[in-house]
Amino acid sequence: MKQLYAHFHHQLEITGDVLDNLLLWAKSELIESKLQMDKVVLANIANNIALQLKNAMDDKDIQFTNNLNFHLIALADKLQVEIILRNLISN
Repeated sequence: MKQLYAHFHHQLEITGDVLDNLLLWAKSELIESKLQMDKVVLANIANNIALQLKNAMDDKDIQFTNNLNFHLIALADKLQVEIILRNLISN
């Protein structure tokens, strides 16, 4: 029972993160906000997204390997990068 609870709790956190990102993106589109340019480590973002999608990938027997260099830093809007990488990884 504890494992089932832990699984649902983890899935709920992931779903909440995805929903937060989508709402922030929608808000930025509605108010035409400027991009928030920051230094982002692409490998970290890819790992976080892969962790969020782990159960879905396991269900489909998909393996994800992140070969991005952790020294690779981009000047980008983190939210936009997360949305793009999430779409690429999930498809």
